[in-house]
Amino acid sequence: MQMTLAKALKVRNRVQQKIRHVAGDIQRGNSVLKGAEREDDVSDLMTQYDKLVDYLVNLKSAIFKANEDIQSEIFRLSELKAKVAFLGGIDTTHGKQVNRYSLGGDEVAEFEAVFRKKEIDDLVGRLEQMIDASQEALDHFNHSTLIDIDSPSTVGL
Repeated sequence: MQMTLAKALKVRNRVQQKIRHVAGDIQRGNSVLKGAEREDDVSDLMTQYDKLVDYLVNLKSAIFKANEDIQSEIFRLSELKAKVAFLGGIDTTHGKQVNRYSLGGDEVAEFEAVFRKKEIDDLVGRLEQMIDASQEALDHFNHSTLIDIDSPSTVGL
């Protein structure tokens, strides 16, 4: 069947969630007190787990192939977001301040910041505009690109 890349990304998340759920059921249900009734057939769950993993591998491969032409934009978006996070961690303290490390609390220290708060805020604003444009381009691509993949119903989704 064909589905948009946007839908495939949502299905991928659901498959990953289902794999975690089935794996937990296997781990909890594998060993029970002798003579106790098992809630689930753990052998069947392992078969289901294997089918889900196979489906996920095929789905990820189809997504990877579809993203080939726009992969650099995906990387760019990731790095722009990382830079915004990095900039948010830069200390911009500048000028005379009460020394926060002083035991007495009255000691004044003078700080000198290369990058001032306004400069960082302005740069973050420009980066966020670039992030928005990049995300819009990716959203458009994801909603207009089709991939061929088996229906998720083949693995119980």
